[in-house]
Amino acid sequence: SPASLFVDTDGDLYVTDTGNNAILVFPSFAGVSNAGAVFGAPMKLGVGLLAPLAVTVDGPGNVYIADSGNNQIVEYPLGAGQQIVAANILTPSALATDTSGSLFVVDQGNYRVLRIPSVNGTLSPNDAVEVGLGVANPYGVAIGASSDLYVTDKTNAAAYTVARSQIGLGFGALAIGTASG
Repeated sequence: SPASLFVDTDGDLYVTDTGNNAILVFPSFAGVSNAGAVFGAPMKLGVGLLAPLAVTVDGPGNVYIADSGNNQIVEYPLGAGQQIVAANILTPSALATDTSGSLFVVDQGNYRVLRIPSVNGTLSPNDAVEVGLGVANPYGVAIGASSDLYVTDKTNAAAYTVARSQIGLGFGALAIGTASG
């Protein structure tokens, strides 16, 4: 039962197979640009995952998994084995990375979005800050082309944007479509 997907800069497709507790990776085929192309057999990623809900890949190729059933974020650093980068995240439901290497996590069970900064290329969970204050029940998250943060709110049936200039400061969110003043 797939929950989400992500396509990295190489065109590889990552699918969260929540029901089978795995991440499926479908490698891209060089030179294939047909949207109807059939992907080959997937590789499985993830040992000990329980109900993964989201996956993302940063610029250098590190893979991050929202391991929701285990209440943690798992990282597969490029060329290395699995490691836990954040624990005690209650039902993480969405992930996104920005160009600075920071990881954004929807900590759904705690009704918040966290920004875990990258310090010298390594995530620093001890320096995590809450962003997008005012979002009642965050569920999804994305980073836009201008590095603004977008968050969906299940309770208010809304989507919000947090301007890049506000992310580090933890200012409140603005409803999409409203004036930023």
